[in-house]
Amino acid sequence: MPQSAQSGRVISLKSRAGEGSPFVVNRPTFVDPEIPYYDAELGVAQSEAHKDVIAYLLPLFEYIARLLGLRSLSDNAIRYPKAPGENKYRYGDLVLARQSNKKNPGSGDLLLVMEVVSTTHKAKLLKDTDTQKDLNEQHGVQEFVLIWPDLDDDRVIDRYRYNKKSKCYEEIGPDEDGFFHASLVPGLAFKPAPRPLWTKGRKLNCYYQGNPLGDVGQERERADREHEAKLEAETRADREHEAKLETEEKMQMLIRQLREHGIEPGID
Repeated sequence: MPQSAQSGRVISLKSRAGEGSPFVVNRPTFVDPEIPYYDAELGVAQSEAHKDVIAYLLPLFEYIARLLGLRSLSDNAIRYPKAPGENKYRYGDLVLARQSNKKNPGSGDLLLVMEVVSTTHKAKLLKDTDTQKDLNEQHGVQEFVLIWPDLDDDRVIDRYRYNKKSKCYEEIGPDEDGFFHASLVPGLAFKPAPRPLWTKGRKLNCYYQGNPLGDVGQERERADREHEAKLEAETRADREHEAKLETEEKMQMLIRQLREHGIEPGID
């Protein structure tokens, strides 16, 4: 039976189970809970190439989500109301969504859905490229991306954007500089790496506001600093607002006292 990942930030089924999200129906009883990204519907575990891409991109998605106040999802239950069958929950490999008070986000919260294509199993390949794509298209999810992880595969990224008029996905290529810009996540972009630089999990580079996101540790430290600075600025603004209100209240009280003594204050 496949072993769990020993490196990176790959999230296993076991670690997700505590979140209370309903999993795909008919989860086999023989499944090793430590197999990350096990597809219970098809009975297929992720490939090594799939695992490597998730390990690389997931921390970057988490960083972007924290920076922009979004929600980063990976193998979390997402409700698709029009999904076939009684179970309306499906799972995306890498997802950025709006924050909401819902325990499980719905398709209307999704800003970007990214599927890492499993090419070693035909049924999983079709699920990633057709079923998942059609499902998100049917629900009007703005952006759907396929990542091709295998190093012997010339394909790197396919990006689709939802057309509200035709109610269909349109494949969108890169800009003149080779970047694929996220439509609803400002500043986020992806660009295929030059083939000689491809390594396990890294055929695609991730950028934010034109800067490459490579060292996750440094990015997290920067995110922490920016988050703390934001909190300090908000606290300072709140204090200044409270001080202003207090000053105005004292001014109004003084004006009332002067008027009680027959003095009309001159106010500029």
